[in-house]
Amino acid sequence: MGAVQARGFHFYHERSKWLARGVTYGPFEGLGEHHPYPPDDQVRKDFAFMRASGVNAVRLYALPGDGALGEAAAEHDLQLLLDIPWPKHLDVYDDPKLRAMCLRMVEEGVRRVRSWPNVLGVFLGNEIPPDLVRWHGPAKVERFLHALYRKAKSLAPRLLAGYANFPSTEYLDLGFFDFLGFNVYLHDPEEFRRYLTRLRLLYPEKPLLLSEVGLDSLRHGGHYLEATDRRPRAYDLFAGHRESHAYPDSHLHLHAHAHVHAFRPQRPARLVRSRGGSPGRGFGNPQRCSGLEELHQR
Repeated sequence: MGAVQARGFHFYHERSKWLARGVTYGPFEGLGEHHPYPPDDQVRKDFAFMRASGVNAVRLYALPGDGALGEAAAEHDLQLLLDIPWPKHLDVYDDPKLRAMCLRMVEEGVRRVRSWPNVLGVFLGNEIPPDLVRWHGPAKVERFLHALYRKAKSLAPRLLAGYANFPSTEYLDLGFFDFLGFNVYLHDPEEFRRYLTRLRLLYPEKPLLLSEVGLDSLRHGGHYLEATDRRPRAYDLFAGHRESHAYPDSHLHLHAHAHVHAFRPQRPARLVRSRGGSPGRGFGNPQRCSGLEELHQR
């Protein structure tokens, strides 16, 4: 497909506007800390399933060990959105050694992926804890993120670089990034709609992605619905549950809800969360679960 560019508040492929319809993928439990993704043949099956379902973008929280996954994405015409890891939970803002380590991690990550085909862009951070932002002040955090951005662009000027924010730190001034993601878990459709409008007003000239959207189905899946006698409605966003087959079609409310509001004119594009593990919390400790991958496995 070739490179996607950011112009104004849209992504473009060649001369046409390009709208992301994406999911997150991995890391997965049971494969080991250094093997966050399945074997290549399974990855290709998963990517084929995604493409047949209308998906055109995939977010990866952990960088693969080699370029095979990138090649598989290109074969299925999927754009990759790659998270470049650094220790966001550490106090990196006043420690020169930690700052230098983070810059090296960004450099190593960008060097690894800059030649991959079909890379939509990289996230140079995801949900910096709000207590750290308040403690150090927004300006110091913004300067640090800007340094990461400059490092990435010095190595790959054409590679789009962004940051995945969330409502708790929406006040950060991140307009220097090429695009921005927001992880939004608002379950009421009207609140969701209003917040998307707010995001567009905050960043009227930047491409925006809903970099995560959905519902934690370990806590709000089938067992939750049975225990509370709640039946699927438009606001019961249910993405599946590992142990329950109750209301197996109610995941559709998640997709219908996100689709109706996120794909209206000038709304952010979206990526539906679909992973089983939780980065930074250990692969064997599923703090959250979403059901898109569960549907495939069933």
